[in-house]
Amino acid sequence: MEQKKDLIWKIKIIALLIIFFPLITYGLNTLILKRDIREITGVIAVLLGIIVLLLINLFILLYLLRKRYKHEVIVYKESKKVIPKKAVPVKVVPKKPVKVVQKPKKVIPPNKPKPIIKKIVKIKKSRPIVKTKYVVDDEMKQIYK
Repeated sequence: MEQKKDLIWKIKIIALLIIFFPLITYGLNTLILKRDIREITGVIAVLLGIIVLLLINLFILLYLLRKRYKHEVIVYKESKKVIPKKAVPVKVVPKKPVKVVQKPKKVIPPNKPKPIIKKIVKIKKSRPIVKTKYVVDDEMKQIYK
């Protein structure tokens, strides 16, 4: 993790240098060689470039200092207090977890259409059902096989 952070910082620094290096060179060219008629632009460009480089250096120093003194701080997660290492660490009593009684969730039934109840009509059987039996010959069996 630390190596990734270092690599990211290096990439950022190189990118900033690539962005602001032409600004400084342009400013120096206008000052020394006086290619541009207006010298003020050159001065402004040089000053901007120098200020940016100083800011980059400041950020690098802050990052390195933070990285150096990182291990000298104890962080208690329960109390969220930052106590320096030299001081005697205060014994933090963690809070007792409160049991949360969950209410039963309402079961939402899927949207099904309600069944339509029809009247059941009894049909009077007036005619008797006659089951017909077909006589099957051997020839018919051979045809339908």
